[in-house]
Amino acid sequence: MTSGFAADRACFERSGVLRLTLPTSRALVAFLRAQRSVLAEGIARPRPWHYTELHNPWGQCAASYDSWGFLDLCSSEALTDAVAIALGPDVILYDSQWLPDPWHGTSDPRHWISDVHRLPVEPQLGVTVLLSIEHWGERGIRFEYLQGSHIEGEAAGDVLAIAPAAGELLVFDARLRHRVAGIERTGAPIAYIARYFPATSRYVRRVELPIHQQLTELYPFINYAKMPLWLVRGVDRAANDFVTGFNPRAGRWTSAAW
Repeated sequence: MTSGFAADRACFERSGVLRLTLPTSRALVAFLRAQRSVLAEGIARPRPWHYTELHNPWGQCAASYDSWGFLDLCSSEALTDAVAIALGPDVILYDSQWLPDPWHGTSDPRHWISDVHRLPVEPQLGVTVLLSIEHWGERGIRFEYLQGSHIEGEAAGDVLAIAPAAGELLVFDARLRHRVAGIERTGAPIAYIARYFPATSRYVRRVELPIHQQLTELYPFINYAKMPLWLVRGVDRAANDFVTGFNPRAGRWTSAAW
């Protein structure tokens, strides 16, 4: 945890966004760029599952990527300490993807979105972590958000923009209304995204719920109802199911170390 935890937490609660530089950012960027080259050079015909659940060694993309390396990255102390500033000491990892994703998950840059629809947990709290692997400013790309839009009952304020450098980390509230301006200027991934929720919330797996029906319609190649969960920090305090989503065999082991 950073020494400025209280100030950082207050900043997050007020703005809905934290902008951080991690001590291991150079190694993280090198790993992500190497995995991006697999997408560009090692996969003859990328399919939807090559862009999502990258951290899941039991997922469809594990035969192509170093999924254990992605999982090590997502559960590393550097990332989970950053997430804990926003969520508290108990943290669960459940989702990840490349940005942009040409199949789904890349919004129309004219419209504001939030990630709350990708959060089937009760209470519905969580964050999205965006780790940049390029200098967005050099490409004319910006992360834009409506100030205060994550706070229930509060009118959204000014439009604010961030152009992260390679290795910079954005942690933003899943309820924050945002967009990525200029994303149409790139085809290759410029960032890696991971999603977390506090272990004081419970991940719901009932497929009949409206949120799972919506998720199935929007992301037909991702089964959120059976998404595996990883307790990456602290203690599970909501009796979450950490069994569903795992198979007897997993992808290859990783040599990555953070």
